[in-house]
Amino acid sequence: MANKKPKYHFEGKRKDANGKDVYVLVDLKTKKQIEVDQETFVNKEAAGEIER
Repeated sequence: MANKKPKYHFEGKRKDANGKDVYVLVDLKTKKQIEVDQETFVNKEAAGEIER
């Protein structure tokens, strides 16, 4: 079951030096920007932790 309150806001996506997708998120509590790989992004999104 997904969380009702997201932990992160999705800011966008970019490519790293190797051409892989990097997802940029903002932690809603600390307001700090974090970057995650695609697998981590998909898992957090499926858990309801990301708002768009």
